[in-house]
Amino acid sequence: MTSKRIAKKAGNATQLLLSLIVLACAAPLAGAEELQQRQVIQSLGRQVYETEGFAALDVILAKYLSSKARTSSGLWKVGFLEDGIETTTAEENAVSEQDWKRLEEKAQRWIAANPKSPFARINLALVVKSHAWSFRGSEYAEKVPQTAWKPFFKELARARRILDEAKSIADVDPAWYALAIEIAKADGRKRSEVDALFNEAMAREPDYYPVYFAMLDYLLPKWNGDPHQIEIFANQAVARTRSVEGNSMYARIYWGASEGQFQNHLFMSSFARWKQVDAGFKDILARYPDQWNLNHYAKFACLAGDMKRTRELIAKIDQPIDEAWEPEGLFERCRNEAGLQSL
Repeated sequence: MTSKRIAKKAGNATQLLLSLIVLACAAPLAGAEELQQRQVIQSLGRQVYETEGFAALDVILAKYLSSKARTSSGLWKVGFLEDGIETTTAEENAVSEQDWKRLEEKAQRWIAANPKSPFARINLALVVKSHAWSFRGSEYAEKVPQTAWKPFFKELARARRILDEAKSIADVDPAWYALAIEIAKADGRKRSEVDALFNEAMAREPDYYPVYFAMLDYLLPKWNGDPHQIEIFANQAVARTRSVEGNSMYARIYWGASEGQFQNHLFMSSFARWKQVDAGFKDILARYPDQWNLNHYAKFACLAGDMKRTRELIAKIDQPIDEAWEPEGLFERCRNEAGLQSL
């Protein structure tokens, strides 16, 4: 096959994939459930990146950012598209240094194709960050082999340099700040430095959830914080976003804290106050009344021991979503404690 035919074939594939993305994602995916929407968006991001449809990715990323498009639960679609891209650069996709070289070269090809692409620059830093974590692994620090720390911090520092050097181009995408905070968490930077990153992000885009969640992760006890700092942060998040989100960020922050560390012991292991979580979920549902949010609202009501609210909410659930009711059997337990019959 000649180089011209190869280029034409690649161009046609890119245009087709771009058409699919616009068709599937420009509208709110009417009738699709939250998890289905996430899967569609992540899958498209992954497929287009795998085929190196960089022009298509730049178009849809810009569209999502400018429109602040959200899924039915209220989360930013751009975050899921970027997640889909990141899955192709994660450490599970590389088993050798040659694999990491190949992944990095691909990221560089996106930059070469569009030097002004914000996420192309962020993506390169993501590849190098993932390379760093391939040395460290996901174990607690005391279980990490001593030989892993030097290459981990070496690659992490390189990821930070790449991100810093790309700032003038890439910080229009708030994912730049989320990744900068994530790297700061991993390399143990002081709270004052991380606060500066977070505050700068808020000045640019105060409604982008992943930056809040990156900061929350930094504040979890297993990393650099404690429950008291999380409570302060949750209240500050509400104050920053009240005009757009009402009280919902208090619930979203503690929802994230539950998933990040506290699990179903949230109300025993943190300073989360059910009255405020309840008010936050009311505002979430007022804006985004989908079953994913409803299922989680009911679960947290049960965990807080508010059986009246649990009963009211479970009665509105069309079908329990398994991912919201872990471990297995939690929905049945809460339903029974609320005095409801089987659905």
